Amino acid sequence: MPQLKSFGNLSLENKTIAVIGGGVTGLILGLAALRDGYRVDVFERSDSITDVGAGISFDINAAKVFESLGLGDVIDRISYRSKTSTYRTHDTNKLKLFLDYSNTSGKVMCLRAEFVREVAGLLPKDQLHLGKKFESLQQHHKLVTIRFKDGSSYAADLVIGADESTPVFSHQVMYRDVLNLSKVTDLDPELLNSTIIPAPGDKHVVLFPLKKGTLLAVAAIIRIDHDEGWEESWL
Repeated sequence: MPQLKSFGNLSLENKTIAVIGGGVTGLILGLAALRDGYRVDVFERSDSITDVGAGISFDINAAKVFESLGLGDVIDRISYRSKTSTYRTHDTNKLKLFLDYSNTSGKVMCLRAEFVREVAGLLPKDQLHLGKKFESLQQHHKLVTIRFKDGSSYAADLVIGADESTPVFSHQVMYRDVLNLSKVTDLDPELLNSTIIPAPGDKHVVLFPLKKGTLLAVAAIIRIDHDEGWEESWL
C-alpha cells in the first residue's frame, strides 16, 4: 500500500495525527497511519473497547485493504469467509440473484466486538486513549487543539473525525441477534452463505454466518418515518 505523504495541501512528514473515535473506522485509520510510520493517537469516548453491535460483514475489496495492513491472520482466525451471496423473495423464498465469489478469498464476516478488540490490540497502549469524549477543537497556527469533556486537551497537526458525533438519522432501524447454531435443528445449509431477503416497503432481512459457521447473525431492517424518541443512549 502506498504511504500517505500528504493530506490536501498539508505535508505529513514528521507530523502528528489524532483520530477521534475508536470504532472500526477510527481504529483502521490509526493502524494505517501507524503502519506508514506516523505518530497517531486514537481517542475513544467509551471507557473500554465496547461490544456494541453484533455481526459485521466486509466485502472483498475491504478485506483486501485490511490484509494489506497486516490483518490477514486476524481475519483468518476470527472470521467466516463466504464464497457466495444469495437474494431470495420474502414470500416464496425463490432465488432472485446468486453471486459467486469462488475465484476470490471471499467476503469476510465476523463479530464486530472481536474485530475491534483485535485491531485495538495492534495499537501501542499509550496511543489509544479511552474515556475521551470530544467537546471542541480550535485551530492554533499550524496545530489543532482538541478539547475533551474531562477537561483534557491534545494538540496535533491533523485531526480526523470518526466518532459520528453529529450523526444523521437514516430512518432505518435494525433489529438483530446472533444465534448459536448448535442449538438449531433442521438448518437449511443455504443459510451458511450470505443471504439477503428484500421485502416491500424498504424492509429486508440479512443472514450471515460467524465464528467459523458456529453462529448465525440475523438482522431485520425496517424504515420508520419519524425520528422522535430515538437516542443513541448506548454511547
